[in-house]
Amino acid sequence: MKGERAMRPQVCKWLTDKGFIPVFEIHLANFGATDIVAGSFADEEKTPSLLDMIAVELKLTDIAGVLRQAGNNRHIVPLSYAAMPEAVCRRMKKKTLARFWLDGIGLLSVGDTVTEIVEPKRFDEKPDHLRPDGWRWKNLGKRLWRRRNEWEKRLTHSVRFVKGRIQLVEPLPLLI
Repeated sequence: MKGERAMRPQVCKWLTDKGFIPVFEIHLANFGATDIVAGSFADEEKTPSLLDMIAVELKLTDIAGVLRQAGNNRHIVPLSYAAMPEAVCRRMKKKTLARFWLDGIGLLSVGDTVTEIVEPKRFDEKPDHLRPDGWRWKNLGKRLWRRRNEWEKRLTHSVRFVKGRIQLVEPLPLLI
């Protein structure tokens, strides 16, 4: 892989297949920018309400760094993933994979396709302002919804937004 950005198209496809709209470089808290934050929205007019959220940190080789960053994201979002190249994931020791599992962080192996190696633990028990009816959750939902067009400009497929879900329509030239 030439860089973290080279993993974006595969991870975005994986997220859209799950019904999420990905947005790049979002500040969730005082931890710095998260590489990809994806939201799933209710089917409403104007700004729909945020139903669920996933954060994904992309790293080429820095396992300790990706564990730290994805661990920080867990404080804000229900599901936090680390995405690393397939070659790096294949070489990981069982002890390293266990660390992801113990920390509740999902691990995505990125090659031609994305494979979920470790399933994340869902963290729904949050302070009041981070619950789905809290002010920070609503604010994050609005920010993700406003920036969804940024992602649509970088798509590999044209999309249609139907009942709160993304539907891929036809392939486009690679723009990312």
